Amino acid sequence: WDESSALLALLPKLMESHADEREMVLGQDNIGRSGNASASPSVMDSRLLHICAFILPFHNLTFPDAKGRECSVTTHMIREALKWSLKDVQAVSKILQHVDEMAEILSEIRSQSLQQQSQEEGEGVEQLLSPPCRLRSGLLLRSLKEHWVTCLLTASALEMRSWQRRLEENNESD
Repeated sequence: WDESSALLALLPKLMESHADEREMVLGQDNIGRSGNASASPSVMDSRLLHICAFILPFHNLTFPDAKGRECSVTTHMIREALKWSLKDVQAVSKILQHVDEMAEILSEIRSQSLQQQSQEEGEGVEQLLSPPCRLRSGLLLRSLKEHWVTCLLTASALEMRSWQRRLEENNESD
């Protein structure tokens, strides 16, 4: 539960940065387009983001149901305890199913960024980050459909929390 609380504590900063980024993109979009039919950008669902962040530490747990099939603990919690609609249960399941892959992509970007910073300090030459694999990212976004923003923010919270844990462990060992 402590981990869930720590993940929830990260959400206000994430949501604020997402709102700032969204406003910037929408502002550029309105300048670039002449008011014709514009595609609406994907929207983050705050309800789903909060529940995903809260139950994220339990997303890999399963148990055998009455028929002996493996059932996800998180799906059972949302369906049976919270009594959310099937659509919401499926959305949360999809987000939690792909959050590790999204976090892995973010982790690769972070490690490249740290590596670039250390090289720039030594050489003084700025280098561009190599983008993540387009095929992998595209397949991930396609499978997440409209929930990709919520999954990205959930994965960001997971990545930020893992970074915080590493810093806390380093401080304890010093």
